Amino acid sequence: VDVTTGDVSIPRDFTFSGNVAMSAGSGDLTLLAAVEGDTSLETTTGDITVEGKHKTVTASATTGDIILRHVDAKELNASVTTGSVKVQKAVAVAVSAVSGTGDVILEDVITDDAIRVTTTTGDQQLLRVLCGGMTLRAGSGDITLTEATTLGHTDVETTTGDVTFVRSDAVTLSVSVTTGDVTGSLLTPKIFSVTSTSGSVSVPKSTFGGLCEIKTTSGDIRITIDQPL
Repeated sequence: VDVTTGDVSIPRDFTFSGNVAMSAGSGDLTLLAAVEGDTSLETTTGDITVEGKHKTVTASATTGDIILRHVDAKELNASVTTGSVKVQKAVAVAVSAVSGTGDVILEDVITDDAIRVTTTTGDQQLLRVLCGGMTLRAGSGDITLTEATTLGHTDVETTTGDVTFVRSDAVTLSVSVTTGDVTGSLLTPKIFSVTSTSGSVSVPKSTFGGLCEIKTTSGDIRITIDQPL
């Protein structure tokens, strides 16, 4: 389905056995139907909303918001130049979200493999996320992980912004911040290797657990260990 100016909406009543491709020059794209093949949605100016079961989902917008909710797919890929990306109540093998200017929010997301989030200007929020591995990159913006668990390695890097952990964890962690604080709580003991060029440092003294490397050029480092509920 291709339109120059106008909205396209496909309701839940439909089921597609093959692939689905939707594009718009200016308009919103909404796909609520299940797709057994690959799903591709692209708009220059407009919002994209996807629900249901798919083989893969690729959604891109130049200016607009992307919402992927109640989605079950092998791969979820969302990219926007100016706008936000929201992935809510989703199950996938891998998730990739990119925003040039805007926030990225992942809420109630489960992946077998990796989650990769990249933002140039905007915040990243991960709430109740379970994944095999996690890579978060931000140019300018805060990164907050709330009840986010990684079964492998979590790699976080931001140039300007704070990194906050709220009862989150990973087997091993690596956090690099140029200007900003790294604070919050983890769920299991770690062997900490932390440095702050200009700022205070407070982390538990543990001799066992996975490696947790944290460094910031200008900012404080304060981490505590909370026991699981």
